[in-house]
Amino acid sequence: MSLQSDLFWLNFFNHKSMQLTWLVGKQFLRASRRRDDWLVQFDGDSTLIIECLWRLIDGQQIHVTSIEHREESHTCVNRNGNEEIAMVFRDAGEEMIRQLNLSRIANASVQSITNDLDITFDNGRRLQLVSNRSNGGGWCFQSPTINLVAIGSSLSLHTKDIILTTAEQGDLSNEA
Repeated sequence: MSLQSDLFWLNFFNHKSMQLTWLVGKQFLRASRRRDDWLVQFDGDSTLIIECLWRLIDGQQIHVTSIEHREESHTCVNRNGNEEIAMVFRDAGEEMIRQLNLSRIANASVQSITNDLDITFDNGRRLQLVSNRSNGGGWCFQSPTINLVAIGSSLSLHTKDIILTTAEQGDLSNEA
């Protein structure tokens, strides 16, 4: 690794908020709940595996979260002309798909202390991943060329040539 490359990665890991410019332009395709995590797929064989809390923000309000499955009541009129209350169940994953359908990432950043991931889409919606445990429950963004893993306070970046890891104490080690 060259000195210029060393300085780039050192600078990358020392910011309070790290911009993930290589995510910009990726198109959201689908999201699904698996047994222990969520799988969010983007174009270019890129995936986001989420093992922590997430929330989808629409404007100035939280629209849906990973632990929230909404039940909404609607008043409707049945065939006999009587009013009935219908309960509608809305799955969080289906709601994410509906809100982010084919939108592209406009901005993405990671908070250096918490490793919370904040993704803004071109439709104005924001997907925030919130670390909820000190030693697990993180997230991982995988693509054919980059693997970024956040677990607790540790963040690891793997590329074809290098592996960089930050530890809880804030130091940087080159494991390649």
